Amino acid sequence: MAEDKPDAPKDENAKPAEGKPEDAKAAPASEPPKAAKPAPPPPVDQEPDEQTRVEPSVLRKSLAMKSEPSSGEKNDVEKHAEADDKAVEADAAEKTEREADTGETAVAKVPREPEEEDAEPTKADRKRPKTDPPHTPEKPAAWALPVVRFDAWLTKVETRLVFGVLMAEIGALVVWVMLKGFAMPAGDGRGRFIRAAFLGGLFAGVGALAVYLQARREKKDRTEAREAGESPSAPANNLKHLPAALGVVGVLVGVFFRGLGAEYTQNWLNWLQNASILFLIGGLRGLVTRLTLWVALLGASLATGKGKHINIDIVLRQLAPKLRVPVTLVGIAATVVMCVTGAWGFVDQLAIGEYHAPRTAPCPEDKSKTCEVPPGEKIAKIREEAGRDLFLLGRQLALDVRTLPVVVRGQPYDKWMSPREWNTFVDEGGWEKHYDIENVKRLRVADDRAEPMLPAVNVPGGEENSMALLVRDLSLVIPFGLLIIAIRFVMRALLILSGHVTVDPDAAHADDDDEPEPGPGAPNGAGAGKEPS
Repeated sequence: MAEDKPDAPKDENAKPAEGKPEDAKAAPASEPPKAAKPAPPPPVDQEPDEQTRVEPSVLRKSLAMKSEPSSGEKNDVEKHAEADDKAVEADAAEKTEREADTGETAVAKVPREPEEEDAEPTKADRKRPKTDPPHTPEKPAAWALPVVRFDAWLTKVETRLVFGVLMAEIGALVVWVMLKGFAMPAGDGRGRFIRAAFLGGLFAGVGALAVYLQARREKKDRTEAREAGESPSAPANNLKHLPAALGVVGVLVGVFFRGLGAEYTQNWLNWLQNASILFLIGGLRGLVTRLTLWVALLGASLATGKGKHINIDIVLRQLAPKLRVPVTLVGIAATVVMCVTGAWGFVDQLAIGEYHAPRTAPCPEDKSKTCEVPPGEKIAKIREEAGRDLFLLGRQLALDVRTLPVVVRGQPYDKWMSPREWNTFVDEGGWEKHYDIENVKRLRVADDRAEPMLPAVNVPGGEENSMALLVRDLSLVIPFGLLIIAIRFVMRALLILSGHVTVDPDAAHADDDDEPEPGPGAPNGAGAGKEPS
């Protein structure tokens, strides 16, 4: 029970305790005040001034006076505060008794932090197959950053090369088909179809270019009008049907003028196939074949760099995560050995079969026995013959520069070069630096020869035919491409060891949007790929 105390003097300026109505009567000092609703206990870190609220008028008055309150006012405030404390204690005791009677227990609810809440799985997470976490370091190693940068640079270069080679291949195919179609006789239906399709597309392209130029000019005029404060004129659109109309005209020309340009294009086709630089690589068909091979090798290298190469990962899926990295590295090592071995096999075959390098030679220790020719000698033979081929390539290019105007004018490509011009071409070419002087002299002809000379180079000595001579040199791209792929695998192994690449078996099948973020210091997003074994 609370101790009885005399009634405290009333303070008209003091506000009743919190939780009590303002018109409630003051309870006698002998009995603890009963509140209709228990007030919550004050916070521990709350200032005492918040427990006793003073009327604004009194506060303004006290501030205006700028003086300390009197001792009587202090006693009144202390007494009211003591009464409020007693009321809070009584309410707490009453609440404890009620909880004891009803068996209820008050449980404090502590709000959970956002990071403690259970994260809802996203749709992509539910679809993603459950796999073991990759066995990689938590933070990629910094020593592999040069490898990451070189891998990114190589990928950029190869991407541009693929685009250029594809455009060259498409252009070569279009030129080849167009020339073959136009050179066909007038009665051949295939030639008529190709001529109509080509002329229709060409005329429609000219019309589309005219529409584009008009739209660009009108846009410029509208911009100048707005800058001058004038109202821009509406687009004319008087050429919007021009591409279709010209396309129809081109098709009709190709259908009704069946023999149009046959002789002219036949001269072009014969020159390209028989007496130009393309003659050294097998004509337009040989060019398309070489370009297709280059695209295949470049695509294989890019796939290796991005971890999209063909692989069988059934064994890797059955292994524990800690064994996946060693097994993957063993597979990469075996692949590198195969690529290097295959590259040397191609070089050895080319050296013997195309560059005429000897397979065996007398042994240095015993001349009566034969030994395999060392790899260094075979490579030296390839280097010597390739230098001669490049020399012939330059001489043929010089002839093409002189023949091109003749073909453009429609004159026969094989009638313009006289024997005297051919002899001058041989004497001023520097052939003796690469071939025997006697064989070079045999290239000359009599100045009074009646027949003109074909503007195509010949190999001095007559040992080889110059047709498709450069195919053997272009075939060296195969071992070179295999070596690049081997380097790609070596870099991938280094990225795996450094933690820049994972060995998750499902990484090759993941979408590009699901790929992890680049490792620290990886330029342009490089080095963040995933590694299928």
